[in-house]
Amino acid sequence: MIWAKTVARFVGKKPKLFLFTTLGLCVFFTVIAATLGNLSITIDSKGWKSRGTTVAKRAMQSDIVVKFQQALFYDSFDGLPEEAASLYYSPWDYIQQNTIPGYIKIGTYGRRLELDSKPNCDLTNWFSEELHYDLQNHFSAIWMANQGYSLLDPNLVLEMCKAERVTTKILGDEDFCYSCKANNCPEPHSLIHLISSELGYTTETSTCEEIVEAYSPLQDEIARRLVGCANAVRSVSNWNCTMPTFASNLVDSDFGVDNNLVLKYSASIFFTSHSIEDDDAKILFRLYPSFGRAESKSLRVVYDTKNQNLNILSQVDIMLDDIKLAFASVLVTTIAIWLHTKSGWLTFIGCLQVIFAAPLSYCVYRFIFKLEFFPVINLIGLFVSSALGADDLFVAVDKWKNARISHPSKSTEDIAEIALPDAAGAMFLTTSTTAVAFFSTCITPVPPIFTFALFCGLLVIFNYVLNCALVFPALCLYDTWIFQGSRNKCISISCTRRSRNTSDGLSELDSDQSSNSVSLIHEILSWYYNIIHGYRFLIIVVMVGAIAISTYFAIGIELPENSEVRLLPSRISFEQHYETSRKLLSYERIYAYGSLVRILFGVKPGDTGRYHDPDTLSSMILDETFDPSPKESQVYLKGFCERLWQEEFARAPPSYKCPINSFDDWLGEQFSLSSDTQDSGYTSYCKNTTNSLPMNENNFHKCFSHWKRTFDADVGLRLDVLGQDDVVKIMWFEAITPIHPDDPYNEMNRAWKQFEHWIKNDAVAAPSSVNKFYHTGGIWWWKDTNGQMLRTALGSAVITILFSAAVVLVSSRSLRLTLFSCLSIAYILAAATACLVGIGWTLGFLESVCFAILIGISCDFVIHFGHAYISFGGYRTRGERTKHTAIHMGPSVLAAALTTFSAALLMIFCTMNFFTKFSQMLLLTIVHAIIGSFVVYLVLCDTFGPAEPTKLYDDVVSRFWGKKPTSVNESDAESESRQCITEITVSAPEITEKQHSNTENEGNDSFHDGI
Repeated sequence: MIWAKTVARFVGKKPKLFLFTTLGLCVFFTVIAATLGNLSITIDSKGWKSRGTTVAKRAMQSDIVVKFQQALFYDSFDGLPEEAASLYYSPWDYIQQNTIPGYIKIGTYGRRLELDSKPNCDLTNWFSEELHYDLQNHFSAIWMANQGYSLLDPNLVLEMCKAERVTTKILGDEDFCYSCKANNCPEPHSLIHLISSELGYTTETSTCEEIVEAYSPLQDEIARRLVGCANAVRSVSNWNCTMPTFASNLVDSDFGVDNNLVLKYSASIFFTSHSIEDDDAKILFRLYPSFGRAESKSLRVVYDTKNQNLNILSQVDIMLDDIKLAFASVLVTTIAIWLHTKSGWLTFIGCLQVIFAAPLSYCVYRFIFKLEFFPVINLIGLFVSSALGADDLFVAVDKWKNARISHPSKSTEDIAEIALPDAAGAMFLTTSTTAVAFFSTCITPVPPIFTFALFCGLLVIFNYVLNCALVFPALCLYDTWIFQGSRNKCISISCTRRSRNTSDGLSELDSDQSSNSVSLIHEILSWYYNIIHGYRFLIIVVMVGAIAISTYFAIGIELPENSEVRLLPSRISFEQHYETSRKLLSYERIYAYGSLVRILFGVKPGDTGRYHDPDTLSSMILDETFDPSPKESQVYLKGFCERLWQEEFARAPPSYKCPINSFDDWLGEQFSLSSDTQDSGYTSYCKNTTNSLPMNENNFHKCFSHWKRTFDADVGLRLDVLGQDDVVKIMWFEAITPIHPDDPYNEMNRAWKQFEHWIKNDAVAAPSSVNKFYHTGGIWWWKDTNGQMLRTALGSAVITILFSAAVVLVSSRSLRLTLFSCLSIAYILAAATACLVGIGWTLGFLESVCFAILIGISCDFVIHFGHAYISFGGYRTRGERTKHTAIHMGPSVLAAALTTFSAALLMIFCTMNFFTKFSQMLLLTIVHAIIGSFVVYLVLCDTFGPAEPTKLYDDVVSRFWGKKPTSVNESDAESESRQCITEITVSAPEITEKQHSNTENEGNDSFHDGI
């Protein structure tokens, strides 16, 4: 393009102006990003749930209603911002007119509303099953017996008792317990307390040795009674536990099954607040090293809260250590740039390119896309940026050196006109496909993955822009300094000998060592081509089998078992606390009945918050058409729960009755009473005229509101009917689906469809005043999030492959090369995914982030090879073109692959899961990208490739426009490529100074010495 050559000549003529202008702009935007960007890196697992989908909108409204159900029920501003009371008449107005800040994890309000208790000395309810079966958020210790041991063994009981008392004393000394006595901590609810109670001992008056001495002869009896209590919890309906202080968190889920008497796990819950905040967590984290520990190797103990407060705090320290390794991998990339360019100057500029790409990307991220949420996984983008930036730098430097060697007498402006547009075009191909791969992942409705994909895509673009704006003028200065005879080793360490004829402007970067190295790599690649050429048909058979097998295993990738994003590996003690808490019987009890589903009336699905900011929720969107007062609506609602619970996919929660049915029962009870014993509200609001629904619709709202406010407000803290000014606005019914979070995605999806189908069908018969209800629940939100992850992975893969095919088609103007590229990219994706499945990966949230990177870098090498294949001008056999491709582009591809592979290898030693997963994915992707380009693509080209790739396109253009399109300079390309292929047999010592002087006339060494 003429304009590209004009710009290139300007850069070659005024490189300092261009360079320092770019640096000034980079510094300016870096300062803007640092001062106004308010960068805050989110380290925890916040935001890993879908937003904006139908399921997510339903769940969002449900969470908003339940989050503020007390404020709405009591018409109180408690729990709302202080200014709300002065600006709004009612909490209903505030919640409807404002996007609510905050964050709610999936399932946080799935079972009941939790209220913190006041510090007190009454421990009557402390040692109860109902208080502790879900661990709430108290500080707790979980004990683990090693293989061959049981926590009921007397020696392990003794160790637990001693360690427990050490921890209790430390908590008491720090005045950390929720007790009325200062510096005193009551004994925890634990296995030790249960044993002591059964023996008639108290921990305050008895030593651990005394308790264990009394316990030893009764061990079997206590174990059998524990089994009876564990089985009573499992039976649900038959509570036959003889231990008053038993709770399901004291035993594991396997204890008592088939009369199993080996207790592997047990929890001790300390008398702390069950709403531990960040400041309290920091105190616990500081005290953690001094807490009681097991003395023998047969017992282990881990501490944390249910909300994993200590786990989150530990991630900060671990993250800092891992970032050091991540930056070490960037250092490896820097060294690789220096080795490839042999120039400290170009290496320095390459580092500036990578460094400035980050703040420039963040400026666009923050000020144009207006995103404040910046998850820690975005830091992986910096590594991606360095790897891709190095690849672009290699291309730019090689293009420049090739042009200089081919045209030794031309000026710097002339070389810039030749090399820079060519380099910019070649880099644009891979930059566009990689950027699109990341941007296509933005189809996800999960905020952390969206923000990661967007940030990485911006990094890719700005690396390309800065490569053109910084590296190109730096190359012009580099060429000028070399031309002027500079011996500064910071500019180039390879300038061992310069031309005596300084007028030709050529610096001979041709030491014997360089020539030997280039000749060796050419010989190796020529030998490699001969091998694949001789066995190409056998390789094709193997290749087809490999693609088929890889695809079979790749499509078998499964979704994760739960919705948690685990950032730490299992070897970290805080992570062990999370994992073992899921092995307790209490965890099994939480989901013993299945998962809760709400059928919500009076609220429209919707999400008015910023989808990509987890710290914003939504305003509440009321359904103004909802009115349960008409008689036909009362009849419909009265029979709703019975109809639903008769279905096999839904059942009634234990001890639960739908509010409309409870209200109906109350009407019958009041009607049967004498007038002097009836509730005054029944007489005043219900007019004492009915014993069941339907009732007079003019009395319905006040009567129903009075009943809920007076008689049912404190039953289970359900508050499942909410009204304003004695008018029922919101109501919900509850049901249980047998689906659990650990069930396969297909089963969850099937259950959701069953609910959805039934709801839609039943709504057809509903009166218009109550027919806009829907079902929602944490289990459905989790299902939707997983499904969106799968759709994102598949969708972005399809978009990337199609776009890559379009890029190859446009750049190569060959349908066959486009097909070969698609097959090669498909192999890379399938083979890498199959390997990841083989090492145990599931398509979880972190893995989906990694798949975005996999897709982004899978096509680069193939596109480079395609560009090299068509650059061999004129008519050439497919064998000649394939050999030219391997020799011409092979060294650069291998250098980029080796650089990325070496850097990723360092990150395998990180601790955080997303760093180690990223390194695993990158290592496998690089390996299969090399196979996909050097084997799949080259063999396809060598066997079926076109001799004239652009012939069809040229013929079509010639027929319609009457002229032959501009193509590669055939004379230069022919001589250059011929030299690359034929001169491999020339040994390094034979490359004489005379041969170099002939290069200007013959153009036969343009690539050989330009690598």
